[in-house]
Amino acid sequence: MEKEKIKLWKIIVAILVILLVIFAINTIRKVIIFNDLQEKISKYEKSENMYSKIDSEKSITERFIKNDIDKLIIKYKDKPMTVIQLKNGNECKNYTFFEETKKVTVTDVNSMDALRVAKINNTIDTNSFIDKLIKCITSKVSTETIDGKEYYVIDGKLSGNQLMLQDVISTKAYIDKETGLTMKVIEITKENNNNKKEYITNYEYNFDSITDDEISEPNTIGYEEN
Repeated sequence: MEKEKIKLWKIIVAILVILLVIFAINTIRKVIIFNDLQEKISKYEKSENMYSKIDSEKSITERFIKNDIDKLIIKYKDKPMTVIQLKNGNECKNYTFFEETKKVTVTDVNSMDALRVAKINNTIDTNSFIDKLIKCITSKVSTETIDGKEYYVIDGKLSGNQLMLQDVISTKAYIDKETGLTMKVIEITKENNNNKKEYITNYEYNFDSITDDEISEPNTIGYEEN
């Protein structure tokens, strides 16, 4: 009987060791993937000539950056209003276009009041190695091919939330393996009635192709200035 107990404990210990080794290998794999993606995305975050588009449930946000000029266009889907922010060095102006009344409001703003949109939506951004390790342990990483392009699909509670949603249950990010750029984010939230709702945000990027026309001042012809 005693020998059988010892044999059973050896089997249990062996199983636990195998599970621990599998867990460690899987975690190390995810840390390597995170490091690779973060290294790839870092060069895009330094870009001084880029275009980005964020298509979410509430708005479409386009951004044009060329050297010191930063032009941000936000078109709202739930109201006939467009906001354009144009920053040139330390100078910043906001143009608010009201489509129904054909009026525009132009205001000078300082850096504190400027609209804040991340240059690159980095869903795997981490503050420290411990933070990265926790994200790797709590996230599921798989691969998926869409239209011939390979993506890492990272499922877990991630950063880079574009919609600033409340009560986010889970986040699934589709990250281009080649560039490290997040191309789609699916967020599941818990609503007040305890039902779950899915929010999808799509991203588009283009680099080193911005022209002077794209970063010029907004055209206010046909609008009455308030």
